[in-house]
Amino acid sequence: MVATDLCRCNSGQMGSTRDKLEKALAEQTLVRIERSLEFADREDGIVVAIGSRWLLLHRVVDGGHPDGYLAMRVKDVRAIRKDRSFARKVARALPSWPPVAPSHVLLDSTGELLSSVGEHHRLFGIEKQHERRAMWIGQLEGLDLKKAWLHELDTRAKWRKKPVGYKLGAITSVMFGDRYLASLALAAGEPRIAETVA
Repeated sequence: MVATDLCRCNSGQMGSTRDKLEKALAEQTLVRIERSLEFADREDGIVVAIGSRWLLLHRVVDGGHPDGYLAMRVKDVRAIRKDRSFARKVARALPSWPPVAPSHVLLDSTGELLSSVGEHHRLFGIEKQHERRAMWIGQLEGLDLKKAWLHELDTRAKWRKKPVGYKLGAITSVMFGDRYLASLALAAGEPRIAETVA
C-alpha cells in the first residue's frame, strides 16, 4: 500500500480547502486530488496556481512524467493526498522540474479562464457537471456572459459543422497543453468552416 497524507477539505479541524491548496502550492509536492463531482476522476499533479475560483494543476501521468495542465474549480475539491510513490522522485529529477504556471492563464472566473486558454492554445477540453465521464474538445469560437462556444472535434479528429454552446456555470474542468490534444490538433488540421458566434 502506498503511504499518503490525506487532507479532507470539508473538515474545519483540518483547515479549509484553500489552506490545503496553498500548502501544496508552496511545497510544490506531487498530490492526488479527489473532487466531489459524481463522475470526476482522481487527478495527479502539482498545484502551480490558485485563483479566486479555479486552481491550475500541472498534470503528472503514471511514472511521474508531466502531461499538460488541468484547471478545476476550487469548490469541487474534496480531498488532497500527498503522493509518496516513486513518481514524485521521478518528477523532481526531470528537466521539466520545477513546474511553472503559464503566465497567461487567468483563474478568477470561468469566462476569463476560457478566454485566456483559448487565446494561447488552439485546442482545449472541457468537462461538465452532471454529465457522464467525458471531455468535449475544440477551439474557442465565441464567449458571452452565459456560454462558451466551441468548434468541436470528434474522436476521429473531424471538425463538426457548427460551434456548440456550453453554459459557463456547468463547466467543471479545462484541460490543455497535453500530448493527446497536440496529437489531435495535428491529425485534424485547420477547420474547413470557421463559423463564429455573434
